[in-house]
Amino acid sequence: MATADQYPDAPRYAGTADVARILGVRTQTVTNWLNRYPPESSHPCPAPDVIVGNVLGWKWDEDAESLPRWETWRAGMPGQGAGGGRPRKTTVAEVYIDSMEQALEGAYRHSLVEMARQDPHAAAEEGIADLASDAGLSVEALAERMPERVADIRAAAGESPEALVDAVGVAALMLALAPATAGRMSASAQKAALHVRAVAEDAEIVDHQPE
Repeated sequence: MATADQYPDAPRYAGTADVARILGVRTQTVTNWLNRYPPESSHPCPAPDVIVGNVLGWKWDEDAESLPRWETWRAGMPGQGAGGGRPRKTTVAEVYIDSMEQALEGAYRHSLVEMARQDPHAAAEEGIADLASDAGLSVEALAERMPERVADIRAAAGESPEALVDAVGVAALMLALAPATAGRMSASAQKAALHVRAVAEDAEIVDHQPE
């Protein structure tokens, strides 16, 4: 079977999976954005530079792992400080899902997914250990502080790599929201926590607990 490596001189474009990896979200999230923000919307997604069959592609700097148009677009998404007027009605569940996807660095998220494909249970323990280290806690102390989240991570190891990484992201977000550990968490987790607080203040929240 022919592979891309056989054609080194052919132009490269980023697909939705590449966009997702660089932005640190799930591929399904990018697909949802494309459906939610079509060309005629008030905040349309960046138009593709190429379409092969039904596959969309965007020009990118592959060496720098950068997609400036997508990064600028995401920074200006409704509910993230862009635009004016009344913020859209949202739910705590939507806010947490979006922020959970931002709570892990894109490169770390990608490496944890790859590890989970090889050994999901080892990846779960690695994710838990990394969370504990970031929060300045032992694994045992982390399990005592958030037993349900740690259990969710271990249970997700039996589902899919994406589910496992999402469970780690939720735990990172919760630690970044907790006053005792907020300042120790990664920049991505702290930024995601700020997003939750900002949306909670600016938007009309219609739920009271994350799903």
